[in-house]
Amino acid sequence: MEESIDNLVGNLNFRTTEEIDVPKRLIDQVIGQDHAVEAIKKAAIQKRHVMLIGSPGTGKSMLAKAMAELLPKEELEDILVYPNPEDPNQPRIRTVPAGKGREIVEAYKQEAMKKEQARNMFLFTIVLFIIAYSFIQNQIIWGIIAAAMVFMLAKYMMPKEERNIPKLLVNNAERETAPFEDATGAHAGALFGDVRHDPFQCFEGNEWVVVEKDSELRRFKLKDLVNLLLNENYNASEKNGIKVYYKNVSNENVRILTNDGFVRLLFVNKRLGKQKIRNVINLRKDFWLTLTPEHKVYTTKGLKRADEITESDELISKPITIIDEHDIARTYDAKEFEKFVNYNRRRSKLEVGYKRASNVLGIKQSTMRWWFARMKPKSVQLIEKLRRKGLIPLRSDDRRLKDIALILGALFGDGCIDRNLNTLSFTSSEKDMVERFAEIVRRIFGEIPYEIKENRDARGESYLFRTWDRSVIRFFVALGAPFGKKTGIKFPEWILTKPSVFLAFVDGLFSSGYVPRWSNGSFEIVESKIGFFETISKFLSKFGIKSRLRIEKHEDKSKIRLMFENSLENAVRFLSLIPISLS
Repeated sequence: MEESIDNLVGNLNFRTTEEIDVPKRLIDQVIGQDHAVEAIKKAAIQKRHVMLIGSPGTGKSMLAKAMAELLPKEELEDILVYPNPEDPNQPRIRTVPAGKGREIVEAYKQEAMKKEQARNMFLFTIVLFIIAYSFIQNQIIWGIIAAAMVFMLAKYMMPKEERNIPKLLVNNAERETAPFEDATGAHAGALFGDVRHDPFQCFEGNEWVVVEKDSELRRFKLKDLVNLLLNENYNASEKNGIKVYYKNVSNENVRILTNDGFVRLLFVNKRLGKQKIRNVINLRKDFWLTLTPEHKVYTTKGLKRADEITESDELISKPITIIDEHDIARTYDAKEFEKFVNYNRRRSKLEVGYKRASNVLGIKQSTMRWWFARMKPKSVQLIEKLRRKGLIPLRSDDRRLKDIALILGALFGDGCIDRNLNTLSFTSSEKDMVERFAEIVRRIFGEIPYEIKENRDARGESYLFRTWDRSVIRFFVALGAPFGKKTGIKFPEWILTKPSVFLAFVDGLFSSGYVPRWSNGSFEIVESKIGFFETISKFLSKFGIKSRLRIEKHEDKSKIRLMFENSLENAVRFLSLIPISLS
């Protein structure tokens, strides 16, 4: 053991590392890569290119930086960019010896300053002459006006001297060695984001995506898009009984719409076979994941595999927009939505009059005159009202999200929005719960018009909350709340952004006493609710709450039930997570 250590340190006799002389040149500090050092020195002398291939940590970056130190400093250059008055899009480029670029720029700045001072002195003289002449002619007011006009014309019409100053694009004045740019994968990933956690690998495949290919826009389910791209010329492999199909599609000009616009699709793959899945739920940090154990995600402590995440880890995530002004506008009819679109187009033309804006946008002059007088479409007025309350755009990091999910869940149950979107109501046999519902709504929206009264139309004692505030109603409709007879309900996907939001939604749903009853009509009507309850059952199972769907058909009636396992453990787990706040 001692012999191997002596060989490693070169049989040096020392007590601490302070006694070891470290060479000044980086190339002389390289140990164990003698052949590579020799190649680097020759390439630097002969001005050749070098390709370094090896595993991480073998010294590729160190050798490259060492090569930069070997290159002659006297051949470094500065690059200047000069304005081109003949074609502003084609500036003139000039190279000068290192250090000269800064001197040239400073000389141009001094010259520009002298010309600016001379012009200001000339302008001051003219203004002073105008004011003096007007004073002699007893027309001091007109003189001041004329002087101000001359000053404004000179300020905004005369060319600026600083426009002619060149820009120093590359400055090598203070460099001791040739520039070295470290562009390895690890640093590029830290700067631009790493592809090891691909968000498109975290879906089930039934999600819709918008795809642009050869300037044509189409909508696909994610799994259909993958299958289409893997239709031919794909690669395949198998490991541990899992078949993997993959393909490089970087040359197929396919782009997918994301929150940041269209991004280019580089690679697609799918796996077939039984795979281990890890469910990660952290209620304290409020995140949950369903991933394969080896899938890596970013945490505040660095990149970690899913099976390495602990209770103390916190994920690095980016808030998403749940709904924006366009979602609110879509709750109106086509005519009003068109007004909303046209009004937004008009806002970009505010610098012109209403007649010209009318001609440019193809909108009636009477409508444009109305809008220019600040008479906005009702959709725009409602959106601005929600924006003042901080609800548009609604983001996933909004502190009111759990309250919003609770009310939305209740609207799927005993809550109701009429089909004309005129009223939002909630009923309960307990007056305290109706008042609690009103308190939560006010916590979200502030003061709104509403009433609480006895529901005389109900069998037995019942109380009713009702509001006719259109901003409240259309806000929840945009979030996915059912209205009218609730015949075709769909699960709002945004509810799954956080575990606390999902639990609040289920709380509102079951707090309102929602129990599917016998339903008149065909079996197909009930089938529209199957996906809704399947999603709830699936995600409740992640918390260990056991449930299943039961669908029965009797003559011309059908019913669907979400059945919970009849055990004390299941009931305790359910009530520990879902407090039934409105019951």
